[in-house]
Amino acid sequence: MSAAPPNFGPPGSGLPKCANSTERHQGAGVLRDWAVSELGKGIVLTTASPDTSGFQFVISDDQNWINAEDQNEHPNMSCYIDRGTDAFMQFNIAVLNP
Repeated sequence: MSAAPPNFGPPGSGLPKCANSTERHQGAGVLRDWAVSELGKGIVLTTASPDTSGFQFVISDDQNWINAEDQNEHPNMSCYIDRGTDAFMQFNIAVLNP
């Protein structure tokens, strides 16, 4: 029997805020898997930067969302930031001809 997946929450909730990488799992993946299990079907947007922290946005089909930060200063850690409802997304895309 496998252990129950971890739950995450804000400070004061009694739940851990961050997931650390282990030999078998990356912290970002553990936190993202939890967010997807909380929200259900939707999309995951991930940002990355060599100089600053990256972020994961898990957005459900009914527009609920969870945001996590992949810590730059602690590369093996990903932390829950916030959750909410009514996500609005807008993308600006530029196409360059070679």
